[in-house]
This record gives sequence, structure tokens and C-alpha cells, in this order.
Amino acid sequence: MYNYFLQGKFLQCRTGIGSIVHLYHRQCQTFRDNKYHCPHCGQESAQLEVVLKLTEPRKASMFLKDAVEPVKPSYG
Repeated sequence: MYNYFLQGKFLQCRTGIGSIVHLYHRQCQTFRDNKYHCPHCGQESAQLEVVLKLTEPRKASMFLKDAVEPVKPSYG
């Protein structure tokens, strides 16, 4: 999942191409030709509502400053 979609109610689009799934807010879908469409791929949306709920707090295992080695300048 994307960090943006940690919990809440969302609509889901399954493109049928492999296991690609798009999540988006109801107010973000597009409406044209009297049908709702996924804002990510533009395909017609079946308006499948999903609820994501964070049940266990996530703890950071490391911070970015600890994960990246400092870069030394190549000039002397």
C-alpha cells in the first residue's frame, strides 16, 4: 500500500492487468459519459468501497540519516 492510504474509506479499481489495484478517494473519481472512472487509469469504475484500518502501530526501524552514507567531495 501507499503511505498516503494508511486507513479510511476508499474506492478500489482493479484494472485486470496482473494484480494492479488503484485506491482513490470518492471525490477524486472522474465522471464522464454518465459513468464513474478511476482517476489513475481512466477505466470505468465499479465503485467497490474498501475500508483500510491500521490495527498495529508501525515503528520506524531506522531514520533516513542513518541509512544514507555521507557523500565525500571528489575534489581535493
